[in-house]
Amino acid sequence: MDIVVANSGMQKDAKFIDMMLADWNAVMNVNLTGQFLTAQRVVRDFLRRGPHADQQGRVGQPRGVEDAA
Repeated sequence: MDIVVANSGMQKDAKFIDMMLADWNAVMNVNLTGQFLTAQRVVRDFLRRGPHADQQGRVGQPRGVEDAA
């Protein structure tokens, strides 16, 4: 794999004060957790393949994962 496009998303139409926790969790699981798991898997594959021309792309920010989301 040379590239990944993590293009998924969903929404629940509800006012903030009316949104159920289960709906919130469903949205977060697709919109955030799905993206995180996809990227994590791809990075493992990239690192297993060895050095890359772009050092920052290979090393990333190991202590700033939430900032990369």
